[in-house]
Amino acid sequence: MNIQPGNRSISKKKDAKQAKTSFGHHISTMATVIFFAALIGLVLVIHTNLNQRINDTKRKIHQEEIEKKQLESEIQLKRNIIEELSSWDHISRKIVEYKLCLHPSQPGQTSRVKLNSCARSEYLFASWLRAKKKMPGMTANR
Repeated sequence: MNIQPGNRSISKKKDAKQAKTSFGHHISTMATVIFFAALIGLVLVIHTNLNQRINDTKRKIHQEEIEKKQLESEIQLKRNIIEELSSWDHISRKIVEYKLCLHPSQPGQTSRVKLNSCARSEYLFASWLRAKKKMPGMTANR
């Protein structure tokens, strides 16, 4: 306590300053708390969004794997069907069913031509040159 009369006005001014300062201090404290609460909320929203995207991606991958397995099984089924249809047993049954009257070739009907590798490559190159002359757009870049 101050007993001197002149110092009373100074103490009143200090009390008023402290009151103003404490109100400003409360405002800044509240702003800081709100800022950090918003920051924590933003981090949680981002984390939730990323988890949702990760789960969506995992779900899509799982669906694609299921579809891949189904396609692989269909491919295998079609390969089995092709193998069955191209077997000699199936073909011979169809020959009898459609009465195609197929018989082995006569000895004079077929002939074999055997080219050695050098002659064959020369033959292929010559046929390529003939095809090039027929088609003006082709070039002989090797």
